[in-house]
Amino acid sequence: MDPDAIQELVGELGVWRGQEYGQVAGYTALLYYYATSFDEEVERIWPQPPWKIGKVLYLASRYSNILRIVIEIVRSFPIHATISISACNSLQSVFWSLQVMAIGFFPEAIFWLCIYALLGGKTKYLIVLAVTFLAFVIPTQVLQGMSTATVEAIELSPLESALGYTCSYAPSTQSPTLFLAAAYLALTRTTLIMVVAIITLFVRYRKQKNRLIKVIRREGAVYYLSAFLIGFVMSLSRTPGLTEKIVDNYDLLVTFRSFMIPAFADRLLLRMQKIDDLGTRALISTLIFEPRNGGGTSSTDSDGYYEEEGSSISEAPSPRDVTGDPQPSEDKKRERGEVV
Repeated sequence: MDPDAIQELVGELGVWRGQEYGQVAGYTALLYYYATSFDEEVERIWPQPPWKIGKVLYLASRYSNILRIVIEIVRSFPIHATISISACNSLQSVFWSLQVMAIGFFPEAIFWLCIYALLGGKTKYLIVLAVTFLAFVIPTQVLQGMSTATVEAIELSPLESALGYTCSYAPSTQSPTLFLAAAYLALTRTTLIMVVAIITLFVRYRKQKNRLIKVIRREGAVYYLSAFLIGFVMSLSRTPGLTEKIVDNYDLLVTFRSFMIPAFADRLLLRMQKIDDLGTRALISTLIFEPRNGGGTSSTDSDGYYEEEGSSISEAPSPRDVTGDPQPSEDKKRERGEVV
């Protein structure tokens, strides 16, 4: 065999292994987090009414991600199993659907829901946020779907077969500009809701220092800043003229995003349910969860402020506020279904 061909093959194999090791690290971190927080899920989420939106989004986000990881391992990792081409195509379709929902829909819907709750749960805000969210999500997923719809399973190469891979996929025949447009739309969506969140927290709640507001600020800030930076770099990496300058051979940005987004969405809902004080649950948390029995640890002083145990004094919401009334080695990436 030609030495140059062998060297090229070794380099390509190194990229495959690097991508897989990165994925394994991200999957392990996410599954470890899910395992270590399972007791909190049982205690705080399972007793919630089935129709409560917080419970629906929490369970949908968590278990769609677990199923997504299982299917990705079966279809893309060298597990030395034999799967037909038709089965590989079916796995590709299911994986793509789960990727869209687990990374691109459920977790982000959780953060948009929190913005709705912070705005007081008014119907007009719900309509505006829902329409805006869908106006970004639908075209983004359509563009990505068009980009990946032409991906078909093909026969394994002798090398892939020897290494124990189960499926191999031909690259998409659609123009890369479709995926680039989807990346720009996703970045615009993240930037928009981040600006709305900042304005809401620092204008409407700038004087409130209760624990629930602190949780939303902390978890939301980490999520949106990370999502914005990753989306910005991913968009640049797909922009003509910059593709060769911003190289991510091992898909580290995609791997980190696939861990970060569901993990912080999960953390936010768990901590919102954990904090159950009189000063904030009527305004925010009960829009997402049913309040727990026994109330909270708040007291009201003579000036109408709520003081929480272990936190600063914050203004109590008025009844009006509460009610709301007046890629390298493209062929081996196997179209992982990178959701933007």
